[in-house]
Amino acid sequence: MTSNSCEKKIMIVGCGPGGKDYLTLAALNAVRAAQTVFGAARLFELFEQTDLPAAKRVPLETFHKDDLGQIAAAAEKNIVAILVTGDPGCYSFARMLLNHFGASRCRVIAGVSSVQAAFSAIGLPWQEARIVSVHGRNPSVSHDALTDETAVAILGGGKESAMWLYDCAKKLLTTHAVWLCHDVTLQSETILPIDESVLQSNHPNSAGESSAFAQNRTILLLWKKDSGSDSAT
Repeated sequence: MTSNSCEKKIMIVGCGPGGKDYLTLAALNAVRAAQTVFGAARLFELFEQTDLPAAKRVPLETFHKDDLGQIAAAAEKNIVAILVTGDPGCYSFARMLLNHFGASRCRVIAGVSSVQAAFSAIGLPWQEARIVSVHGRNPSVSHDALTDETAVAILGGGKESAMWLYDCAKKLLTTHAVWLCHDVTLQSETILPIDESVLQSNHPNSAGESSAFAQNRTILLLWKKDSGSDSAT
């Protein structure tokens, strides 16, 4: 803990990819220290009642700019914690919070990202990974722009981006080993190696919402075939 961290009354707490085993002690201590805790119900469930009593909880399933006033008002009197999924530095609401309140008022608690957990589940390094989010939208990057990347993690989720995710897997299957990771670190976790038969049975237009590419909490991982790893063969 830095010397001025106790003066920062707004704590942005990374809660990991979803599994309780991936919640850090730093996150637990931050929640214990806070008088008011904002977050989604599924994140509240990661904590025991003794560490996060109901009286401290302020449910926010999604963060909007309209919620910033409520957080600011609470921080005037108390230390507050805002729970975010994964790591606050990777496609998180932390960016909006930091832009609004400023880093001088916020303490950011790092968490394990779903990208880290997914690469670890397959047994691949991720220091060179390009991370792209298509969660609920299509990205500005093209499939062709990813062809030369050694490692790629694409954060998916929902039917809006399912077709883009599917097309990406199909196009890069010739140059990369491809996996579809769902519910990483949860009991329902699946790591699905992608081949032509998987693509055929999971086309979003025919499989609809049951397509593996249309599920929430989905990550598409790509590893260039000539990059030298047993996991990618």
